[in-house]
Amino acid sequence: MTQVDQNISDTAMLKDNYDKLGKLLRAHQGTVLEKLKVVEKTYIPHFQKKIHIHDEAIGLNKACIKNLEMEAGDNKKKLNVLEKKEIDLSSVDLVNLRIEELTSAVKITRADISTVAKEIREILYTKVDDETLTELEDNIIAKMNELAESIKKNFSKKTETKIGFKNVSSQIKDLYAILLTIPNEKGKTEEDDAMLSKKPLGGFSC
Repeated sequence: MTQVDQNISDTAMLKDNYDKLGKLLRAHQGTVLEKLKVVEKTYIPHFQKKIHIHDEAIGLNKACIKNLEMEAGDNKKKLNVLEKKEIDLSSVDLVNLRIEELTSAVKITRADISTVAKEIREILYTKVDDETLTELEDNIIAKMNELAESIKKNFSKKTETKIGFKNVSSQIKDLYAILLTIPNEKGKTEEDDAMLSKKPLGGFSC
């Protein structure tokens, strides 16, 4: 096999290893995308539903608070206008107590929404990035090391290549010198034949 054939063979093998690495990267990329799709289809709709329920509860609580505030305002007006002790002041206290309870419920609902948002972030970032992508990174590094070892085995070192080329050149020169001393049919040596020219073999390269 000539040096050119060897170079072609080595190049083809390098391309094959490169294609294998590309397939590996695409396969792992597909795995990550599939997991993200599962998160999108399973977890996100669930949390969106919970957030929608909390939004509705907040809306109802706001409406109740507004109605109770209007009711409390009406009762205060009645107290100012009538100035009679017959008005049941306990109803005003009851309204105020109810307002405090609903305000507390709104705060709890907001806290629940914050918890839901935190859970979404943990699923999308912590679970996928720390576990899946770390595993992917380890696999890619392992395959890169395998590729490097394969390339190292299939390509000669520069010094070894020079030594081999020098030996071949020396053998060709010896063979050429022998051929020059052999007489041809006319009794002449190849050295006398004008069809041949002496060119230094060391001047050729590929």
